[in-house]
Formats: sequence, C-alpha cells, structure tokens
Amino acid sequence: MEPAIKIIGMSSEDTCGCCGKANLKRTVRVEVNGEEQHWGVICASKARGDRGTVADTKHLSKFAAFADKAKAILASGGTLDAIQKLPIGFPCWIKNGKFQAFNGANQVVVEFAV
Repeated sequence: MEPAIKIIGMSSEDTCGCCGKANLKRTVRVEVNGEEQHWGVICASKARGDRGTVADTKHLSKFAAFADKAKAILASGGTLDAIQKLPIGFPCWIKNGKFQAFNGANQVVVEFAV
C-alpha cells in the first residue's frame, strides 16, 4: 500500500496543518496531493499507515531530517554517493527527476523533485 503522503523535510511551524493542534515541538513538511503542508509527526505517522507511537514518530523525524540533508547535498552539487554515506542514510535513488528514499519494507519514505 502506497502511503497517502510523502515526507519532504522538517518544518519550523508549530501548528499541525492536518488537525490544527498548536504549540507542537516538531512538525514535518509533507506533500499531500502535490501540495506542501506542515503536519505534526503523529498525524503524518498515522497518514503513512503507522500507529503514531513514539517509535513511529522518531522514525518519521529521522526521515524528515534525512530529506533536508539530502536536499542540501544535492543543492550544493553533491552526489547520490554522498547522500548514501550519511549516518542516518536510507537506500535511495534519483529516478524520473525525483529523489526517493526507502525504508526496510521498500516503501518510499522520502520523495522530492530534483
């Protein structure tokens, strides 16, 4: 099953664009139907098919941090090899103009245009 959202990075927003909860410690930038939004990690985790537990949200935060680092590397002229050497690396590739990273179950967890 393909997740309903794609993780595209961390966010400095403190309000969830999904449920409206405010004063959040962490939010992530997600793509929903081609539109960028800022969601709390619990809403984003549940939308991806997880339960929204602490472990799930920690993984989701790692995905978002990885997305930000991958974007920075690519923007500075870095390569996919440099991204794969990150300590929080995930299997990834660039295909059809999109960067994609996968979790252990081969689900796309990060995706953004390059």
